[in-house]
Amino acid sequence: MMLRIDKDRLHALLKSHKHDLEMGKVECAVNVVAAVFYLPAAYSIKNIYLRYALLTLATIFLIWNICLLVRVIKNHYGVEQLFKDIGNMDIHSSIVAVRDATSEFKNRYLVYWDDGWGCDFFPNHTMPDADDSDQSIVADYLKNQFEIPDSDFQLRYVTNSHSSKPSTEHDNEIRNYDYRLYEADVKKMPQEWTGDQFTLGSKKCKWMTLDEMERDKNTKSINGDVISLVRQYAS
Repeated sequence: MMLRIDKDRLHALLKSHKHDLEMGKVECAVNVVAAVFYLPAAYSIKNIYLRYALLTLATIFLIWNICLLVRVIKNHYGVEQLFKDIGNMDIHSSIVAVRDATSEFKNRYLVYWDDGWGCDFFPNHTMPDADDSDQSIVADYLKNQFEIPDSDFQLRYVTNSHSSKPSTEHDNEIRNYDYRLYEADVKKMPQEWTGDQFTLGSKKCKWMTLDEMERDKNTKSINGDVISLVRQYAS
């Protein structure tokens, strides 16, 4: 299985566990020994001010590394745990094509203004590697974030897809995306969803057809891959 991991998040993870790995134990132990030798060396300096300044620094250095060594020994953090944590960073984005199944043509989809992407986008939820609980998490996201009872829509998994494209959230850096597409048919329209445009909490929502999305140059340039995915598998 190929992992798609944000390099900044990976760097932060490795940095945060620098002292938890095996080499961290050796490094901390060496520093403790070195600090022990610093103390008599500092005490032998004749200048009283310099002596106490160096003694203070050596003591702080000793205590700091003893604390790190104790933490590393207690945590038992090794290569296997690091591998597991890196695997958990494999992020998937679940896309929900919410279709108005109450209308005659059933070709309208719910979108909302996504500030990060800077365009109207399908409801979406970022989560770790998909498992059996994925669909229930997506259903809860739709129910809570878009204020629709779960009895009013029918959710089903459609397909998986991979895409590489510039991310407007990250200064147009090319990023890899693993999409997990769901389709939700709205069987009973909530009162709050009536009208071509409406607001749910802080979300500015509207109904759009796939043709309307593709005619919007901004939306198509940013998320044309998702629109094509929905057209191919969910429309």
